[in-house]
Amino acid sequence: MVNVGDYVKCPVCGGKARVVFVSRNNGRCMIKCPQSHVYGLRNVKGLCFLVDCSKVEIIMPKSKRRRRRGSQSRKS
Repeated sequence: MVNVGDYVKCPVCGGKARVVFVSRNNGRCMIKCPQSHVYGLRNVKGLCFLVDCSKVEIIMPKSKRRRRRGSQSRKS
């Protein structure tokens, strides 16, 4: 199952891309690749692709750990 924020393999270049949208029935997902791709006659960086969720390969799931805000180790 693919979730928003997971890193998957780009269907075009095979690079590391991120899932930005998943449909309600988990049938399709939108993947945003930071690499440059040819679209028409132009090179576009950060192109999104709409693909079937069953055809994507998960590279790294979204991290469950939350980041801390500020420094907790400061002592007054």
